[in-house]
Amino acid sequence: MNRNFSAKTEDDALARAKGLCEDCGGQLKPGKYQFDHIKPHGMGGESTLENCRVRCVVCHLKKTMDDDMPPMRKADKQAKVKRQLPVAAGISEIARRIGIK
Repeated sequence: MNRNFSAKTEDDALARAKGLCEDCGGQLKPGKYQFDHIKPHGMGGESTLENCRVRCVVCHLKKTMDDDMPPMRKADKQAKVKRQLPVAAGISEIARRIGIK
């Protein structure tokens, strides 16, 4: 699955946005906006127009830090625990090395 949007998708998203950030409504400046997955790529989001928003850099960063990263970190930690990785499972490195559970 490609994590980047196609040129056509980006063009269509820009036309839909009409020069405004699709979150805060601020004017988009050249080089100061980004195309963002509504449902993050890391959580199965596809690179389609329906899953694309044009955001100013500030809104994109805020969305990534507040909405995208916490569930992705949680899913990553759960995957590590499921695979029995020592640190994620709460086993100290010293205990793991000497065989204490």
